[in-house]
Amino acid sequence: MKANYIVFSSVILGLSIIVSAWILGNAWRDSAETMRLQHVTLDQLQYENENIETPQLLDLSGLAMYLGITDDQAIKLMPRESGGETISQIPYVKINHQYYFPIKAIDNWLLENEMRHFE
Repeated sequence: MKANYIVFSSVILGLSIIVSAWILGNAWRDSAETMRLQHVTLDQLQYENENIETPQLLDLSGLAMYLGITDDQAIKLMPRESGGETISQIPYVKINHQYYFPIKAIDNWLLENEMRHFE
């Protein structure tokens, strides 16, 4: 009787191993297929990015998001009127009394001033 239980348990264990291997094999195959479908070449990515219109000018909150700083920190970088002239730590364009910041000029400004401390 005890021998029957051992044989029965061995058969169940063997079937469990076979079913588990089959399930894992299918999961790995599906995973590999998904990764293959998601593979994008650098040329495709650059082409897709060229088709996405990105704004060329940022407002104050857009500037803060772009630089990864708070709005209060961005305000400290804003142009200031002093004695009839505008002083600015950061490149800007003024349109209808509103300040905007060109992305390309901001990128160049960051490269030129990466080690400078602003107060």
